[in-house]
Amino acid sequence: MNDNNIHLNYSHLLAFINPHLPSFITCYVSFRRLIRPNSVLKASPILSPGESENGGLRRRLMFLVFAFALVSIVYAQQSTPLVPAMLTFGDSVVDVGNNDYLPTIFRANYPPYGRDFANQKPSGRFCNGKLAIDITAKTLGFTTYPPAYLSPEASRSNLLIGANFASAGSGYDNRAASLNVRF
Repeated sequence: MNDNNIHLNYSHLLAFINPHLPSFITCYVSFRRLIRPNSVLKASPILSPGESENGGLRRRLMFLVFAFALVSIVYAQQSTPLVPAMLTFGDSVVDVGNNDYLPTIFRANYPPYGRDFANQKPSGRFCNGKLAIDITAKTLGFTTYPPAYLSPEASRSNLLIGANFASAGSGYDNRAASLNVRF
């Protein structure tokens, strides 16, 4: 696959990553120039005439590192989330503790669940630490994670950022609910 095909295949993904940061696209174009043949490197405005190819490459890499660091700092300082609220529906993959408040056999309120999470106690999450939904919330700019809808933490102010309605053992089949009731 040549470089033009790679650009055509992935350029739409680049615009989707963050359309609010045009400098990210500039860094991408600069990086593409690094991986192109030498003829394109010589025509680059970053490499001044008479500069060696090695020195120019080193300078370009330093420029890219600096540009990515600058974009990261600017992006991290955003005070408002990219979306007003986050609602989550699903099963144990994204359940943050709703099953702790339901009469069910599917629970994660005992060790080892939560041992790598913030307070190192069982959190109702079906994993040791953060779920993908927690990382998504942070990436979208939220300072806290949307609470489990059935938890006492789901108060008026917390529900303004969203809620998590996921429940482990849930499914499309009506019989899934009958398996989820404690005998």
